[in-house]
Amino acid sequence: MTRFQSTKTLLDFASKVIGELDSKSATTITAATVADVHRSLSRLGTFHLLCQLRVIEKTSVGTTGLEWQVFRQADLVEVMKSLVRKGHLAAVELVWTREFSEEEFVEALPEILAELPESLDADAYSPWLKRCVLPQLKRAENRSRFEYWLEQRARVLELQERSPHTALALINLLDPQL
Repeated sequence: MTRFQSTKTLLDFASKVIGELDSKSATTITAATVADVHRSLSRLGTFHLLCQLRVIEKTSVGTTGLEWQVFRQADLVEVMKSLVRKGHLAAVELVWTREFSEEEFVEALPEILAELPESLDADAYSPWLKRCVLPQLKRAENRSRFEYWLEQRARVLELQERSPHTALALINLLDPQL
């Protein structure tokens, strides 16, 4: 049994025990304990998928428990910033969709976007912005910060390519009818 399977088995068992105890009237299981177990299961799944994408390197004997412990305790905003910096946009989308926390991710969006290399092709990150980021920008303040970043990135693209086509395509992300 791999370490991933062992950890998953333990977390599944904990979830089952908590579920059984929670159904009994005189238990001391708190909502926070239940949430912690479910959060750990979700994060373990994300970790496993990142390993499948080869974003988290495996050693010759498989993924080590140390790598899981580091990821389990990591600040996901910092993880996403690192992934963006390295151009692992599929991994960024994976973390964003599986672990999304509005107060954490949306508030840190300017920091995350600032890590996008200017040399990265807009076609690489536009789908993530359209599918994941834009639908989560409900507060006007967050949306206006994103629109400002998008405008600045479009200007950079236009100057780099000496053509407005990619810049216009990027700005068109803001049009909900497209």
